[in-house]
Amino acid sequence: MLSHERERLGKERYLADLEVKRDQLTFYLDRLASIQMQATLVTGFAFGVLGPDVIEALPFFDAPVITYVYNMSATMSMLCSTGAVVMSSILMWEVNRLSLYGSVSAAVVAARRHEIAVIGIYLGSLALLTVCVCFGFLATCEAVGVAHGAGCHRAGYSVMLLVITTVGFFGWMARRMHLKFRGYSQGPAVKAAPVHLDVESAGIDTGLRHSLLAPLSQHAKVSQM
Repeated sequence: MLSHERERLGKERYLADLEVKRDQLTFYLDRLASIQMQATLVTGFAFGVLGPDVIEALPFFDAPVITYVYNMSATMSMLCSTGAVVMSSILMWEVNRLSLYGSVSAAVVAARRHEIAVIGIYLGSLALLTVCVCFGFLATCEAVGVAHGAGCHRAGYSVMLLVITTVGFFGWMARRMHLKFRGYSQGPAVKAAPVHLDVESAGIDTGLRHSLLAPLSQHAKVSQM
């Protein structure tokens, strides 16, 4: 009876651990799907700023450097965002295949390890699109002409400063939020909070010991009688 009880608790603990791993895998797959959708939107924006009407209005002869930076940043943003979409799709396919035909734990490790590259490429596309917007404003100032050139350039530099400040502020906010949530998971408030678990489904050490020793204590009482 003791061996059957130990085997049952071991199976329940294995199933509980497997359920946790599947939840982790679902979390990473949902995050990859979210990055894929956002990268698709960035691809559309980057493709829009390279339209024929926009290219025709660029000052290729009056401001060749600004025009070159504008075109290259828009093109690289579109390529990076497209690459993030493709890589996230391939990663999702491979992770799902590994979880079905291999190991769920290995799929979780692979998703966590390879999603860093997808996130980096996506953030690079956002940065390049920001550069494209700033230089696009300056290119528009060059196309306006000498009459409004000085005022337009001042406005363009102001826009660039505003963009850099806003990106830095949101980056600081995202970093601060990340550190706060890390503190929530490691802080004393979380450790001191009472945790109510189902002993049989969780298979913790105290519950396992109690379940294994209870039949022995009952047998000892019967023997003494």
